[in-house]
Order: sequence, then structure tokens, then C-alpha cells
Amino acid sequence: MRMALTLLVLCVFCAGTASAQPYAYVTNNGSDSVSVIDVSTNTVVATVAVGLEPSGVAVSPDGKFVYVTNAGADNISVIQTSDNTVIGTWDGGDNQFINPQGIGVSSGPNGGVFVANSGNKGTPCSSGYCGVSACPPWPWGPNTFCGGWGLGPDGEYTISPLNLAVIPGEYPTVYTTNPTENNVSVTSWPIPSFATTPSGFVSVGKAPVGIAVGQVGESWYIVVANNGSDNVSIGIADTSGNLTSFSESVVVGKGPWGVAIRPDSQFIYVTNSGANNVSVIDISTFEVVATVVVGGDPSGVAVTPDSKFVYVANSDSNNVSVIDTSTNKEVDVVGVGAYPAAIAITPDTDLDGVSNGDDTDDDNDGIPDSMETATTQTNSLNSTRNEILEGTDGDGIPNERDLDSDGDGIPDHVEAGGNNDKNSDGIADGFIDADGDGHNDAHDTSQGGTLPPLPDTDGDGAPDFLDRDSDNDGISDSNETVGCLDADNDGLLDNAVDANNDGLADSVHPETGQPCALLDTDRDGIFDHLDGEDNRHGSSSCAIASSTASDVSFPVYLLIPAFILIARLWRRRTN
Repeated sequence: MRMALTLLVLCVFCAGTASAQPYAYVTNNGSDSVSVIDVSTNTVVATVAVGLEPSGVAVSPDGKFVYVTNAGADNISVIQTSDNTVIGTWDGGDNQFINPQGIGVSSGPNGGVFVANSGNKGTPCSSGYCGVSACPPWPWGPNTFCGGWGLGPDGEYTISPLNLAVIPGEYPTVYTTNPTENNVSVTSWPIPSFATTPSGFVSVGKAPVGIAVGQVGESWYIVVANNGSDNVSIGIADTSGNLTSFSESVVVGKGPWGVAIRPDSQFIYVTNSGANNVSVIDISTFEVVATVVVGGDPSGVAVTPDSKFVYVANSDSNNVSVIDTSTNKEVDVVGVGAYPAAIAITPDTDLDGVSNGDDTDDDNDGIPDSMETATTQTNSLNSTRNEILEGTDGDGIPNERDLDSDGDGIPDHVEAGGNNDKNSDGIADGFIDADGDGHNDAHDTSQGGTLPPLPDTDGDGAPDFLDRDSDNDGISDSNETVGCLDADNDGLLDNAVDANNDGLADSVHPETGQPCALLDTDRDGIFDHLDGEDNRHGSSSCAIASSTASDVSFPVYLLIPAFILIARLWRRRTN
């Protein structure tokens, strides 16, 4: 009989070895260990002893920690990726974890570690044992007490979840699969409020087990593997994660178990445990376009950050299949421990080939991560508000992986004083990384580069790239540009939809919109958002859009006065 296993819900998000490439972490349920696979060579580079019957696994978005649920020990092992050592064993406080299975991690000011507890059904959550545990992320743990919620009437723990998936954001949305109820629970939950109950239950197929979430355009897709009905349910949530129904059902192989959505949002991969194969679903048509034969009893599945390879844990074969996504063929098999269950792959946000845990500039904006992760800052537009920098603009994306940390529409690189982003996409141009640390040599001082100066124009302690009113004149930076719309003057773009989740809104991204034009109204060589005396009020001068750090389209309407003058001169000449 199949053991209760879990899978990686989504990894689009290193080990202490010579390579900084992403790594796959595989839980070996039968040998109480985790195998670490270097995906650049498909070799096991470490085996880490954890607790009894490890089941679920998730990697922190910064790539520094791996969380493993030990179903047989009712606890969680925390692995440090820099040297692949267990640095803590976490019971959640008062032995809260009961047969923990699925696990997910979300960053941001209200993020945390979320765990599906499949055991002890029937105990009220008020007694300390909840269907879903919600814990502050490492390094707050492992002795930090976890809160949570029950999956039943009045928050009671009357439903046993198996797996979960998390949509990140200022307030994460958590989905759990409930096999005995044939449904999925939906909960939006901000830490540290522990009194939350599910906002709803959505029906799916029979015995839902695996679940994955992924962003496709402006929507979030939720995919559920229904083990008892040999199909997957696909739901589409809005940008806030709200989901009311699953609109698509796709027939796959026998006994579907694991699910993964490719980071480039083109395909879904489903492991069919009873058919020993993987179904490949085209997201654009919701049709199975390929079936890939793998090992025995495939369960967990994950895709590399660059979307090039799929890794499948074959429980009965004690190995991992590697599938080339360009051909949908198995191209390698890696032996691991006994009864591999789940897989998580370390993230590489900027796809530079260096895993976040080893990358000193996760988003390739030229600003070292160490300069984007200070403790607090003050927003000049609201001096009473003290914000945690892991999500300065409240979008749930930590600043070191956010190309526009303050959400004003002006890329961090530009506001940090950089001049190496010609197309205003927020990424420093001409990436070369001789020492393999993930930092563009142009800005890596160890390679002779120059760091962006990180100016703090108004001297309030917040560097301009984290300050929505850099010159402290009461006008948001957004409103002192052309194209960054901010009607309420709160410093945040009104249209902040960010389909690729890089922190730079689609409306000002060069590939999907129009970058903001920086103004120098009084022509003194200082952009208006940095100039407290730009003569914007009562000035008869014509606003001039100029650019130094980025090439932006010149606003045609600014040439209207010149067109009028030329027309008048021409009429006089012809008359």
C-alpha cells in the first residue's frame, strides 16, 4: 500500500560544493535521509540524515534553507544549503506537527512556513493541534511557537490535509488538498494572527493529493492531482489568489500523484503513480501533448528554474528520472535513497546559473543583496511607518529579488545611481560573472567593477531606491515623472500588475509597457524626483523629459509648443 507522501508544490523558485548551480533536494522516505543532486552534473553530492520518514520538502526563496517534514517523527528538519548540514529540528512548539506532510514557504512581511498535518484528525485546533501550521521562517525558529488553523466547522481540526501550495504576496494564500473530502481549502492568512479559518472549500475530483500553483500572465493557476479519478483539476485565481471553482479537468494516467508547473508557464507535469509515467499538459490548450515513461511509482516532481529539465522521484525504483523538456524524453537517471518521495529545487531568480543561496545579487540589478536587506527604513511619505525591508512595497517580493523595491515604477538600478540599464528593465546590462558569485562584474568590486552609489537625496536614512519621496517635497517620486501614475500620491504605482513576478510592474516594463520618463523641469541637471526646487509649481517653463541611466521614449506631447511655433512661422512666411 502506498505510503502517504508529499511533493514539491512549486519551485520557481546550494550546496557546499564547487558549483553554484541549482540543486535538487530529494526526501528518501525509506532511509530517513535527503539526497542532494547537482543538476549541472546529475550526481548526488551529499546525503543528509534527517528525521523518521521524511516526506515533504521546500526551499526558502533565498535558497539558504531547506525544510523537510519528518512524518514519522512529527517534526521538521532545517538544512542549511551552504554546507548541507541540519541546523535545527523544529516541533512547532508543544509538538504541534502531527504526521506532517506537505510544506510550503512564502517570503514577504507576512510570509512563513506552512505545514499540512495529516494526523490526529478530530482534535480541535484550539487545543494546539491544527490542520495547517503556520510558522515564522528561519532564523526565527526552530523554537518559535507556530500558529495555524483547523480545516472544519469553527476552525476545528476535523479534516486531514495532505499537501499544500502557497501563492505569495503581502498576504499569502494557502491551498490544501483534502483527500477524504474531495476538495481543496483556500485560506488567506497574515502572520501573526492565529485565529484564521478557511475562507472556502472548492470541490475537485476524487482523493486529491498533489497540488501546484503557478503564475500565468496576470492570473494564478492551481493544479490538483486527483488520485482516485485519474485526472487533474485546474482552477484559475485572480491576482489576489481568490478561487471559486476549478474550470478545467484533464484526464491523465492512472493514479496521478505529483504536480509541477513549469516556471515559464507553458506546461504542467503530472506523475502517474499507477502507470509509471508522466503526463505533459499544454497550459494553452489543457491537453496532454506527451507521455514520458519513467521509473516505478513516480511521486514528487519539480522543474529547474530555467524550465529546461524535470526531475521525478521514482519511489519503487529508488531513483530520480531527468526529463529534457525540449524533447520530453528521459535523458538521465540518478540513484538516491530508499523510497524517494518529494523533490525541491533551489531557486535562481535571475536565471544567471547561480542559485540564490550562492548569488550575491539575486535580481541582477547591480546592487548587492547585502545592501538590499537592511532591517528597517522610513518612508518619507509616511514618517510614522517603519517597514521591514523584505517587501518594502508590500508586494511580497523581498528587496534583493525585487527590481523596484519601493514600487514607484522607477527601477532600483536607476534610483541607486546606476547608469548601466539602457532599456530600463531593472537589470544591469552586459552580464559577465568571472568569479561565479552572481554579481555582474561591472558592479563587482572584487572584479574591478563599481558599485551603484546608493544616494539618499533627502538624508532621511532611506536610500532613494527604497524611498517613495526621495527629495522629501511631499510629491511622490512617481508623480514627478511622466508615465508613473500615482493618483493618491502614496508613492506606489496605481497599476502594479506584475505578471512575471520580478517586482517591476508590467505597465512600466519595456517588454510589456512603457518605462517612466524622468523629468528635469528646471533644466538644472537634477531629475525632479530628486530636486526639491524643480519649479514645478507656478513655473512657465516647458517640462523636459531627459534620461541618463535609461533610454526612454521622449513624450511627444512635450514638443507641442515647438510645433505651434513652427506652424506660426510657416504661416507668416507663406503669407
